[in-house]
Amino acid sequence: MKVLILSLLFLLTGTTAIGQVDVNKKEIQIVRDQWGVPHIYAKTDQQLVYGLAWTTCEDVFDYLLESVLAVRGRLGEVKGKDGAVMDFIAHFLGVKKNAKQYHAELSEEYQQLIKTYVSAINRYAELHPEELPLNDLTPFTETDVTAGYLLAMSLINNVQYELIRLFENKIDQLEAHKPIAGSNALILNSTRTVDGKTYLAINSHQPLEGPYSWYEAHLNSEESGINILGGTFPGGMSIFHGATPNHAWAHTVNWPDFTDVYRLTMHPTDKNRYKYDGDWKALEVRKKTIKVKVGPIKIPISRTFYWSQYGATIKAKDGNYYSVRLPGNMEVRSSEEWFLLNKAQNIEEFKAALNKGWMAGTNIVYGDIHDNIFFISNGIFPNRDPNYNWMGILPGDTSATYYERSNRIPVQELLQITNPSSGYLFNTNHSPFKATGDGDNIKPNEVDPLINYSTFDNNRSVRMKKLVESREKHTYEQFKAIKYDKAFEADFYTYLVTNLSDIFCAAPGTFPKYETTLSMLRDWDRISSADSPAAGFMALFTQFMLDDLLETGEIPRTGPLPVDRLLDIFEKTEKHLKRHFGSLEVPLGEIMRHVRGDQSYPAQGIPDVIAAMYMVKHKKGRFKTHVGESYIQLVQLSPEGVKIESVNCYGASNKEDSPHFDDQIPLFINEQLKPMTLDKEEIFRNAARIYNPF
Repeated sequence: MKVLILSLLFLLTGTTAIGQVDVNKKEIQIVRDQWGVPHIYAKTDQQLVYGLAWTTCEDVFDYLLESVLAVRGRLGEVKGKDGAVMDFIAHFLGVKKNAKQYHAELSEEYQQLIKTYVSAINRYAELHPEELPLNDLTPFTETDVTAGYLLAMSLINNVQYELIRLFENKIDQLEAHKPIAGSNALILNSTRTVDGKTYLAINSHQPLEGPYSWYEAHLNSEESGINILGGTFPGGMSIFHGATPNHAWAHTVNWPDFTDVYRLTMHPTDKNRYKYDGDWKALEVRKKTIKVKVGPIKIPISRTFYWSQYGATIKAKDGNYYSVRLPGNMEVRSSEEWFLLNKAQNIEEFKAALNKGWMAGTNIVYGDIHDNIFFISNGIFPNRDPNYNWMGILPGDTSATYYERSNRIPVQELLQITNPSSGYLFNTNHSPFKATGDGDNIKPNEVDPLINYSTFDNNRSVRMKKLVESREKHTYEQFKAIKYDKAFEADFYTYLVTNLSDIFCAAPGTFPKYETTLSMLRDWDRISSADSPAAGFMALFTQFMLDDLLETGEIPRTGPLPVDRLLDIFEKTEKHLKRHFGSLEVPLGEIMRHVRGDQSYPAQGIPDVIAAMYMVKHKKGRFKTHVGESYIQLVQLSPEGVKIESVNCYGASNKEDSPHFDDQIPLFINEQLKPMTLDKEEIFRNAARIYNPF
């Protein structure tokens, strides 16, 4: 009876039922190494994605479910207020509806892979019902997976910052496009290395936990030739960035103008009607009620959103209706393009996959065994009418500001550089016009100006360029030292608040009330090591500054802050240290902890140093690492092949009873890496466990 009911449910939802996908699981070999990292070997691509889904469930099922719950509008039932925010964002952006609407655009072969992936999740849930946080979640569907990608790509397109400003009535700040966190990618070709190899640092700064944290896996399919080790998100159907026997690549978030905001002209008397090309069109009303966990009870909360010709729409505090249009919530084929990137065997095939134009965002830094290096600031950008200011608020009453999903700038016309004479490429979420040596950079007039690529630097970009160009050639250890650098450049440079030097570099006696702390900061070597009290103060000051900017809706932003406001934050920092630690000189590693279960370790790195770390409140006045250094992979490429080292911030599993819940922490906090390989013989020879999924 249970099987019959499940089958009927699947038929009603248009989704393949458990067991209907024909996969020979005995041909799927999951090889766990000493660190618990899964190496998945399969005859076919279907078997491969089944195996990846299976190991993801074994290791991080709770994180995978968070994405599913958000697109279903049920994360608030499990995660409370924070989950409810994601529920409403997913509903507002219409990711579930769009996933269903555009699903048919995926190739038939890839649709079958999604069905296979989902069947593995359902099989795991059937065998492990105790791991489901709610009783009525199964069956999982292809829409859950596809909508999860749309939500992730919308966030990668930075739509959350536009929403903050709209909801907080900061409409005048919509032109700002500045990140508050970030990622790093750096590649040196043979002309910049002592041993003549190509070095790539894959160093995305993601959340350390949750659905957008990194999950490490190795995929190998005989059918397509996939052989790749790297990081994906829980729920990802391929590796997002990593290394193959022939090449490797890294992603960083980019900040061009992905999102367009429109002010609608509403009918003066006829409710929920807006003008469009001289006619009055009806807004689609999308009311959403979710349940929010508050202690032992769940409280229903309702919000009303709308949908216009342009897309997701809200009524803001200023009384106007604003629509938001972005590619991230409209392109379901991003996931298929990533799978094609996994299949690529060389730079030509890699670029051919990119040229599909389905990936909604991110920079890519690439290198291969033939010494090719490549950078692209990628994304989906419409062909916009140059008669409008697309960085501001657009008129929402004319088809002149509307664009079809298919009307896109070809990928070949986006900002990209192949094999620059300088011998290096990098990105730290800064301007793609500053991706390499000065003579090799693309100039703003060489690309469509309406893409509005960012033009700013940050401390990481200034510092990384300086370190790369400090010597003609680097050893591998010197390359590692750049990746793990934790120093501020002069004058506490930051792109968020540009006048920190007004306080921190003030002459002695300028602010006598704070002279003790300022004296300590003047003597600081600007390195954010765990044993540095000055770094501890700076980390805490930065945290309180970010909190202040978030509370006032001023992030992302750039520019100076009034000195009096900075001094208030300075005083708050001193009071916190005195109250919780009894001293102004508290090492960074005492303030910021790397916490896993009941274990706590001293952490290092602060926002906008290369080895950056961001923190959230923990307990007893301390904070814990939250976003930043997480999954790190360093790759050496040469005609002889690839050599890979990696580390994850905790371990391969999120289950506390697993030996791999925290076994990589000693490596991580000591800035060490574990050797990894793509060699099948070596992997099987050193296997800790080999088995088939169920």
